[in-house]
Amino acid sequence: MNAGLYMYRQRPDSLSARQNSTKIFTLAAVEKWIAALALLGLDVAPEIEAYRLRLLSHRSKMELHDAQDVVTYKTVCHTLKMLDKYCPGAKS
Repeated sequence: MNAGLYMYRQRPDSLSARQNSTKIFTLAAVEKWIAALALLGLDVAPEIEAYRLRLLSHRSKMELHDAQDVVTYKTVCHTLKMLDKYCPGAKS
């Protein structure tokens, strides 16, 4: 068999299960990744969709926990509006 195999087991006590996913891969890190791929001329549509889902999750968590970081909240909401306007098929 000439194929790479990768197995991933998710445990309830793992670091990723205990950590807030928004702190593991920050919005800024995802934005930089998308920018780098775009500069290379690669298709970034799948990454933009994943980014949109992360923004929605981030916004929901901030609303749920009554977050006090108004600047970040407004930035997330504004970015979602921009994606709705300029990225066809990406709806929040």
